[in-house]
Amino acid sequence: RFSANKADNGQFLDSNQVHFSNLGIRAEKGFNEVRGSFKNDGSNTSFPTQVVGELKMKRFFDTSPNRNQNVYEYNDNLFKRGDNALAGVFIADKTSEVSQVFVPNKKHIQGAIDMFNYGIWANENFNDNRIVFLEQTTKFNPARTASDYTAHTYHETGSGIVDVNYQRENGFKGVYIYEGETGELTGDVNLHVSFGGFGQLAATGAILTDLEIGGYDLKGIAMLNARIAANSNDNTHNTGVGGIDIDADGIDDSNTSAKLTFGDFLAAENAIDRPTVHHHGLARKLRLVLSPDGIQAQGSTPETYPSQIAGELEINGFKIYSDDGDNNTIVGVFVGDKQE
Repeated sequence: RFSANKADNGQFLDSNQVHFSNLGIRAEKGFNEVRGSFKNDGSNTSFPTQVVGELKMKRFFDTSPNRNQNVYEYNDNLFKRGDNALAGVFIADKTSEVSQVFVPNKKHIQGAIDMFNYGIWANENFNDNRIVFLEQTTKFNPARTASDYTAHTYHETGSGIVDVNYQRENGFKGVYIYEGETGELTGDVNLHVSFGGFGQLAATGAILTDLEIGGYDLKGIAMLNARIAANSNDNTHNTGVGGIDIDADGIDDSNTSAKLTFGDFLAAENAIDRPTVHHHGLARKLRLVLSPDGIQAQGSTPETYPSQIAGELEINGFKIYSDDGDNNTIVGVFVGDKQE
């Protein structure tokens, strides 16, 4: 972990913050340098997998007290510094360890939900919001759509639909900005996917079961009958490739039968208990994909159906109170495991 300035040649350069970890050694300022660069496999949706660089430290010396004196002086060691030097090169691989960076009006975290790495950050500039998850998680293919799944056989009851439950404790990870304050979100996932014939897939349930922001209980984030996009060209509702067909008005308050909104999902009623919120915001991104291990699923039992479900969401502009600002946002990722 390091902090450095970008050089004109695209590398990073830091000539001021290179130190020995031993407090009894010091190197003169201005004689140290770290220079490096990242592997070219990074993009605005995934982070580089490696960092490489070189360093040099010159004119370092012992700062321990002179043994012949009772005061902490190291002047007698200064003459030894002229020829002392270290030089080296380094390479490091990206891991799934959690790191956090706080800057004004922005929060960025990287981490993992078990084996699934993610990178998410929130910013008051909605156009700059990003989620790095599905593209870098090889378990899922964000380009896969409902049409990739074979037509499933009818349920024994003749309904023609097979329902499979997907759950995971702490399966949702996210960040938020609310009235200038930033914070992290963690919660359970409880989704139901209905597999019908001819690639017809619909999802309902709770993406996030508990949600409290600013001391107000938003209950969670629930979803009603969201159809997984039938083909990769289904961008009519701003879903993105492999997205969910949500109405263009997203989760705006005017949509009383919202596909995605704050609240508790009521499975028995197939409804959402929505809290009193001045404005539920707009869903700028909502994508949901299934693991590819159930493409050839058949029958009425869940054994052969996809083992996991995953997704990304972004909600902008919500207001808990009428005098709230317009820059509130939530960005998150989620994973659910098939329940047998």
